[in-house]
Amino acid sequence: MKNHFHVYIISGTKCGSSTLFRSFQNLVPTFHSHSTSYFKGVFIKDTFDNPFPGKLMDYVNYTRVIDKPVLIINSNREPLKRIISAFFQNINVYLNESPENILKMNVDDLIEKFKKNYYSTMVNNSTYSGVCEWLDDGLNVYQTPFDKEKGYQIFNHKDKIFLNLSFDKIDQWENIIRSETPYKKFELLKSNISDQKWYGKLYREFNLTIQFDSDELKRIYQNPFWKKEIEYYGFDKYDNKGDRTNDPL
Repeated sequence: MKNHFHVYIISGTKCGSSTLFRSFQNLVPTFHSHSTSYFKGVFIKDTFDNPFPGKLMDYVNYTRVIDKPVLIINSNREPLKRIISAFFQNINVYLNESPENILKMNVDDLIEKFKKNYYSTMVNNSTYSGVCEWLDDGLNVYQTPFDKEKGYQIFNHKDKIFLNLSFDKIDQWENIIRSETPYKKFELLKSNISDQKWYGKLYREFNLTIQFDSDELKRIYQNPFWKKEIEYYGFDKYDNKGDRTNDPL
């Protein structure tokens, strides 16, 4: 028997989707995934005997409640913060080292390893946004300018509420969701927080120390996905400096 979800968190990795999922789970049946390929490769194995034949939006339409609009949420995040956070999420796998050995590493050596072995690959592999799935439902957010100061946009489309959030406004998410959606009792419960994990101190030091030269930054701008994200969401143009320690995930 299929589930009947009220809320769908469909977003790129390291953009606050775990926080949203955990928070909404306390209120209503909630679904969480990162992409159609992730959905088919990971989630479906635990749900169906046979692979679901469609894409994520097909699954939304198949499993949604039918007596009220469902809420579908994406969050976006500045590329370098997202890539660094993703690196630390699986740092012991990337380095093939135990947490104990990783915590003993010199931060400059760790930055060198990151840049030499992982940065370019992660620039090209982290290219996903949940709003790409919305196109399959006939909604193209890129036709509507994004207000960076406001930090979100909302669409009512085909008996669904689509909410597109900016990660740098995470401290306002609770108020945004309470005021713009039917979930007036929503409480934001931060989850999957890098700063509170075993590598939290190293993560903060890494962010304080790392610098990117112009050639390294060009790899972001030369990637079509990131170029579009930077231009659409109004992410600040990068120099090779910046304090990235105030980063909740």
